[in-house]
Formats: sequence, structure tokens, C-alpha cells
Amino acid sequence: MSKLRNDPAKEIPKRVLILTPIVTLLIFGATFVFNFNFLHVVAFFWIGVICNIICFWLIVRGSAEVIAKQERGQVASIIPNLVLRYGIYGITLFIAMQFGTQAFFGVVIGIFMVKIAITTDSFLFRR
Repeated sequence: MSKLRNDPAKEIPKRVLILTPIVTLLIFGATFVFNFNFLHVVAFFWIGVICNIICFWLIVRGSAEVIAKQERGQVASIIPNLVLRYGIYGITLFIAMQFGTQAFFGVVIGIFMVKIAITTDSFLFRR
């Protein structure tokens, strides 16, 4: 059984940081094929990764708080957490758009790193 099922809040950021250098190398190859500025794409890729890890942390923390409030019988809403997360994503994407298409591609790939880590868990991290 994968460690991911036991404690995803701790394991996902570790997996993202393991996969990020691999994806950086793939971006390095793609920048030569498409004649992009490597530093521009990679810098915004890392910004997207950091944004994604922060938003994943907000999901974990927000869900735990809502569950705890509901167990105590209080009214709980996850809407403020959603607005904050989508606000972070929106600001990050808006800043990347100001720097051009290459930066936007880098941020979008970085934002999907948690999804990539979860998807690749079954064949990269077998135990």
C-alpha cells in the first residue's frame, strides 16, 4: 500500500518536490524544441509549484476545520477557503499572463503538479 493513502497531507508535497526536478528537465528539452526562453518558463513553473503546494495545504487545513466544526454541531462553510484558493490561482495566472505565453505555460504546468503527483503515484512510487 502506498504511503499516499496513509497520510496524503505530508506525502503529496514530498512527491511534488521529487517530481519537480524531473518535470524541469522535460521543460528544458521542450524549450529547445519550441525555442522558448528556458529561465522564463522554469521560473514561472516553480512559482506555479509553490502556488499549488500552498493551495493544497489550504485544502487540507480548511477541510479539517470544517469537519471539526460540523462535529461540534456548528455551521461550517468551505466557501471562504475556496475563494482564497481560487484568488491565489487567479492572481498567479494573471501575473504570468503579463509576462507572456511562455510564463503562462510554465505556471499552468506548475499548478498541475499535485495532480501529476497523485496520478503518477501508482507506477512511480510502488512499495
